[in-house]
Amino acid sequence: MADYLQPYARAIDLHGATFEATMWNSPRTQEARFEVLTSMMGLRTQGAVRLADVGCGPGALAGWLMRQGISPAAYLGIDALPEFIEAARRTAPTWAAFAVGDPLADSSPLRKWQPDWIIISGTLNTMSQEQAELLLEACFDSARVGVAFNFLSDWCSNERRLAGCGPARRLDTQRLLDLARRHTPRVAFEQRYLDGHDAAIVAERSSSSRAARAMP
Repeated sequence: MADYLQPYARAIDLHGATFEATMWNSPRTQEARFEVLTSMMGLRTQGAVRLADVGCGPGALAGWLMRQGISPAAYLGIDALPEFIEAARRTAPTWAAFAVGDPLADSSPLRKWQPDWIIISGTLNTMSQEQAELLLEACFDSARVGVAFNFLSDWCSNERRLAGCGPARRLDTQRLLDLARRHTPRVAFEQRYLDGHDAAIVAERSSSSRAARAMP
């Protein structure tokens, strides 16, 4: 098993495929991250999109979208741990599909599905900088419109930095911004929502490109 999956596998052994196994601090902070990403994407105003949720865990984002009244044209949740996928399917909205997979190891199924947007929420937390960048590159290669992701920022306060966050890791924020800007100049950045603890980046291809891709 890949090293970045091992903390989640151990958490599943302890808690089952539940919220606790995702290692979020609380449902409130998890949902705050969802709100920031989807707002930055403009998801509520874009109409129907094909949305891939990479590292979906037990399906929390799909459930949150349903409660918000947001129904993608198609939704695919992907996670490398089968226990999470089984749990997600038990509570899935009717429009949601889930599949076992690890796009860092093999991104071809994600490319074949052809998502408009890819969301990556929390998935980078246990990855090294190099692993995170490889996954993001795979997602940029697969998404037709854009990629939205969050991560633990190294631009946090000294107090937070000294406190540590294991088994999660802080990533090089400037490198991730530079990576996104290599794919498109339309990059948004936000780090205010949890007092600077983590950051969100949304990178979208040009509006003309998006319109062209939306045409049949």
